[in-house]
Amino acid sequence: MYEREEERLSELKSHLEQQTLPLDEADQMILAGITKAKADRSKQKRRRKRVTWMVAMAAILLLTFVTSIRVSTAFANTIAAIPGMEPFVALIQHDKGLQAIFNEDYYQEIGSSQTVGDVTMTIDGVILDETGMNVYYTIESSKKMKTASVNTIEITNSRPMPEAGISYGGMSANDVFSYQEIMELTFPKRNVFSDLNFTIEAEMDIDEKMVAFLIPFEVPEQTKPSKPYVLNEITELDGQHFTIDEVVDSPLRVAVQVTFDPNNTKKILSFEDMRLVDERGEVWSKIANGVTAFGNEKGKTTHTFFLQSNYFSTPKKLYLQINKAQAIKREQAFVEVNTDTKELLTFPDGPQLQLVDADRNGIELSLSVKDFNHDPFTAAMDAQGKEISISSFSLYGEGDATHWSPAFETTSYTNPIRLELNAYPTYIEGDVKVEVK
Repeated sequence: MYEREEERLSELKSHLEQQTLPLDEADQMILAGITKAKADRSKQKRRRKRVTWMVAMAAILLLTFVTSIRVSTAFANTIAAIPGMEPFVALIQHDKGLQAIFNEDYYQEIGSSQTVGDVTMTIDGVILDETGMNVYYTIESSKKMKTASVNTIEITNSRPMPEAGISYGGMSANDVFSYQEIMELTFPKRNVFSDLNFTIEAEMDIDEKMVAFLIPFEVPEQTKPSKPYVLNEITELDGQHFTIDEVVDSPLRVAVQVTFDPNNTKKILSFEDMRLVDERGEVWSKIANGVTAFGNEKGKTTHTFFLQSNYFSTPKKLYLQINKAQAIKREQAFVEVNTDTKELLTFPDGPQLQLVDADRNGIELSLSVKDFNHDPFTAAMDAQGKEISISSFSLYGEGDATHWSPAFETTSYTNPIRLELNAYPTYIEGDVKVEVK
């Protein structure tokens, strides 16, 4: 039943699974997603300019990737009974929090649509809470669509939308009459809308023609309140200290706010296995797709990490556990490259990093680690301290190596350039267990 959806998903060999959103810098580095190494950069620039204004401060576009999934019959039947939701089963099954949302009837059906020529866009339904919004939609045509993909998509309200991380599927339909996607908005601060009337503005590239939609819709019911647990628990992992400030449980996700000790000798880039565990040993792990964290700005010490939600569960005891994190020596948390002389000047200890190619449009790096599917860079800066926007990013595996290719928005900069690291395969380990409730 879901062969086509799983086939389309499996075509995405790489994904931005650990992407963090730096709020102060991301408006200078809107990611156009994972592109082919030889993608048309001018087209990426045009798209980036159209989406820059979509959020108050920042937006990161992420491509979602879901591996082959065994779909439980009971859950598949629950979703299939909701109009328009049957094709989304494989996309939802990987997240325990989303499963609970549908089992608890927190998903809200919409059904608003608009037809432009032969093409119809339908807003199937919405999940809204204080941390964000998931919008499920369908594109269908009376004629078979040879190619169809999302160009830009935006959601508006009568009041200014809060700053948000945005993710949506970037894959294209191929010789189909319809396909389904999810748009996810993630808010860095909890938000409650006083007006539940919204409008979707979308541009689609369908058979090399631009089709624009403007669809108003109303969310029937207000959000359920989040459950905050203030902890202020100081802990450490392999000598690197940090404070678990609070854990906030919401229907769509759990937000864990962490403040790192500025005196640490290493910069913690991400937690590999942060999870919630109840008294029976049931685990709620990291969100696998979309925006997984906020923070990681240069000089900032407080980050927010997202886990799958256990909002609709009622454990007697709940613990936050961490055993492994990506971490790098603080003085080595960047890569420095001269794109004119094609030299890799500075790089971290650890797995071998090589400069494959460079010009003023971008660079290609090879890392001697297989399948390290992370976007490693939050920002680039030239020798005079000028920000260089990263307009697109390509990631692919070749043998036992992973290739990274960031492309730059401008060629007007002074070498050498410095790229701050957001991910790197060097690790610290330990045993952190904090009681949440």
